[in-house]
Amino acid sequence: YLVRLFGQLQLTETLPLLKQKLNSEFPALRFEAITAMVAFGDQTWMGEVSNMHKLLTDWEHIMLLEHFKRLPPAQLPPFERWLGLARPDWVLFAVRLCRHFNRFDKIPTMGKLLRSQPTAIQDAILDAFYYLGSPAVLP
Repeated sequence: YLVRLFGQLQLTETLPLLKQKLNSEFPALRFEAITAMVAFGDQTWMGEVSNMHKLLTDWEHIMLLEHFKRLPPAQLPPFERWLGLARPDWVLFAVRLCRHFNRFDKIPTMGKLLRSQPTAIQDAILDAFYYLGSPAVLP
């Protein structure tokens, strides 16, 4: 609850504490720390993601995706940068976000990832290509 409150109040003094919570053993606390940091708007903290010891779980992916869907476009972090991270969990999350937010411009970047990523990311990229190539979503 306190971490959520920090995010809502956007208390920048709490950023060091929130960064520490990124390595929490409790998925709900990690989720709240990430969403609180997203609320700050300044995404420079995302460099800390590579220092997280635990990978994002499927549950965290789902919860974060639902959270990001509700954000106004101006408040979205630059998630396309996460495609270049060395963390497969965040690359997978970025692919899912690119699919959801119809990022047609990221198709070449995702295409380059097909060769070097784990199967789950390759599957997500192919799913994104299938979705983004659908006539229903073309602008």
